[in-house]
Amino acid sequence: LDLDFTQLSLVDDVTISVDLGGGDMVVRLPEGVNSVVTWSVGVGEVTVTGEEDHAGAGLNGSFERHVDDDVPTVLIMVNLGAGALEVRP
Repeated sequence: LDLDFTQLSLVDDVTISVDLGGGDMVVRLPEGVNSVVTWSVGVGEVTVTGEEDHAGAGLNGSFERHVDDDVPTVLIMVNLGAGALEVRP
């Protein structure tokens, strides 16, 4: 599942929830807005481009990119049962 938010244009804060029982997921973050990604992965791996990779069971964490106090924030909450999550800032 490829979630490409790179062209997302925001005027207000927004929250996006994604639930996937199993599989691989790539989340591509938009530029020009603050971004927060939280995840809960039952079994698998999490990769954030330019950051440390994590693998195993019960993976919970987050990634935050702050651009400016005066721009909106997109919060993406990922719940993945089993598989691989890749976050591309």
